[in-house]
Parts: sequence; C-alpha cells; structure tokens
Amino acid sequence: MNTLMVKSRWNIAIGKLKQKLARIAADEVQFTEGKEEELVGLIQKRKAEEIAGTVPPIESCCACHCQPK
Repeated sequence: MNTLMVKSRWNIAIGKLKQKLARIAADEVQFTEGKEEELVGLIQKRKAEEIAGTVPPIESCCACHCQPK
C-alpha cells in the first residue's frame, strides 16, 4: 500500500469524525470542514487507485463516443 492510499484513508476517517463531532456540537463550520477533508481523501484514493492501475483513468468525454455536429 502506498503513502497516497494511506493519506486518503486518513483524510476520509478524519473528515467523517469531524462531521460526527460537529453534529454533536451543532457546529456547521466544523461539519463543512469535515466534508471538505473527506472529499480530499476520496480524490486521493481515486488517484492512488489510478496510479496502482486498479481503476481505469477518467475519460475526458462520455463513453458513447459521440461525434460533435
């Protein structure tokens, strides 16, 4: 497991924890920070999977291979 995957899991876990603590404290700013940190973790996870070759890269166009008119 590479460091990017570890960082992604850490950011996802911390983001979810911040969201739970924010719900208890009714703190919307902390909840938003938790969502942001979770998103960063998900992006890092996707990038680590692309580097490892387990997921194909995201295409810049739709999969239907349509031709512009």
